[in-house]
Amino acid sequence: KSLQILRSKGYIVYREPFKLNIVGYRSRFVRSNRFDDEIHVFYTNDQGRWVYHIFKATTDPGQYWLENPMHPQGTAFLKKGQYINS
Repeated sequence: KSLQILRSKGYIVYREPFKLNIVGYRSRFVRSNRFDDEIHVFYTNDQGRWVYHIFKATTDPGQYWLENPMHPQGTAFLKKGQYINS
């Protein structure tokens, strides 16, 4: 499914052995202080087979950082898109 989504958006999918594809999937609900999103990490191994991992995560800043930003301009939210070699 991830491959279909990435291809439909014209994103690069790495197929070289052990070169990581890392995708964050946000929950439909934007809520701070919850690990309600997922990070998917997948790659091909040295035999050309796909290896896929899913981790619970959060892509939203916590409430503390929303109320007490480290930067004077506020707390950042990552913009949707692909970030090559990041």
